[in-house]
Parts: sequence; C-alpha cells; structure tokens
Amino acid sequence: MDNDDSRIRGRLCPSLIGRGNLYDIIVAMATIMTSTSILCPSLIGRVSTQRYICVFLLGWGDSVGSPSETGMTYDALHVFDWIKARSGDNPVYIWGHSLGTGVATNLVRRLCERETPPDSLILESPFTNIREEAKSHPFSVIYRYFPGFDWFFLDPITASGIKFANDDNVKYISCPLLILHAEDDPVIPFHLGRKLYTIAAPARSLRDFKVQFVPFNKDLGYRHKFIYRSPELKQILRLSVFLTRTVI
Repeated sequence: MDNDDSRIRGRLCPSLIGRGNLYDIIVAMATIMTSTSILCPSLIGRVSTQRYICVFLLGWGDSVGSPSETGMTYDALHVFDWIKARSGDNPVYIWGHSLGTGVATNLVRRLCERETPPDSLILESPFTNIREEAKSHPFSVIYRYFPGFDWFFLDPITASGIKFANDDNVKYISCPLLILHAEDDPVIPFHLGRKLYTIAAPARSLRDFKVQFVPFNKDLGYRHKFIYRSPELKQILRLSVFLTRTVI
C-alpha cells in the first residue's frame, strides 16, 4: 500500500479487504527491515500470511524519507485509518516488536484517546522507554559507567525528541494487552519487559481489560527474535483471547 504522497509502503494480502468473511487482521509495526523481511518474526512464524499487514514505516524498508518518532507515529495512524476504512467488521490487532513497540504504543495511545482503540495490542520484546533501553543496550556496556555517560549519550537522544515512552503510553491504553519476552534477550533486557508489565497492570485505563505478561525461559534460546519458534505461541494467543479466530 502507499499513502497519498507515496511515502509509506507495505505488504498485505488483498483478499483481506472487501470480503464478507471475518478475518483477524494483525498490523505489524515494523522498522528495521528489507523488502522481504519483517521485524515481527513471531507474526511470520505463526500467523497465516493471509491475515497480516506489514507496514514499512517512514525511512525504513521500501519507504522513503528520514525516520523520526513523530513521522512514524503519523504513518502508523494513517495506515490504521486506511485499514479500518476497508476492513468492515474484521477485528484489527496491533503487534509491535523491539523498537516497533514504541511505535505501536504511540499509535494505540492516540487511538484510545480518540476512542477508536484496536481489538488488542501485542508487544514482543518491548522496553520501557528509549532512554532506559539505550542505557541497557549491549552497545553501551563499555561506556555506561563512564562519568558523563548520560550527558554525552542519553541527553542528546531526549533532546532530539526521541522518547518512545512505552511506560507512559500504557497508562493511557484501553484495550487488551499482551507482552511477550524471552529471558535471554541480549538486545532488550528481560527486566525492561517485566517492568513495563508492572507499570501497565495497575493502570486505570486498563482495569477493564486483560493484561498479560508471558515470559520464555532462557533455556529455550529464543533471545530477541525467535519467540516464533515456541510451539505454545498459538495456544498463548488463543487462551489469552487476543485473537477471535484460530491462529494458523
């Protein structure tokens, strides 16, 4: 799909749109990708290709322009509206992975604020906010204890307007929330995903919705992007009642 000025490109199965049958439509908020790969591997591994729409956000994959948090959030809103205008009674779910969880919570917060929430939000390998993630990222391990680390590395990120504040966004989300995280994740530490859950679980906006955290034992070796290998994933989605139809 393209938007009006051809900035956003994506991959979808046309049979999703305009049919009478009810499908689960999952929108993958994807960032680091190529034309043929998606940063939401659990989606590719466990959900039928007839049931997902993958979006190449501004500046990533086939999309042109320079990526920014504001731009990616705008793109995500545009794509959601495009899908809803064509999806009829089909339920629509948002699935974010890694950095894409920041785009996903930005999107869903704004959808909830305008009272058009998705049917569920799924966050795979999420962080709390970009500042905490940058401090915990393996690239920073040799620098994080140096004097002035925050000032030299982290403050410029915040000053540039990049926040991806998942920990703040979940306080304003009003739809079912599922968090998936592997204990041996070397990119986004497991404790950040659990911390995000502890913030979300008591949030007033989520009190009428199911909030679930599913950890994956480190012995399974799923790390940052192999949760799709879990034979329990389909059952997790079914039992969590996050999808209304059978996951293929």
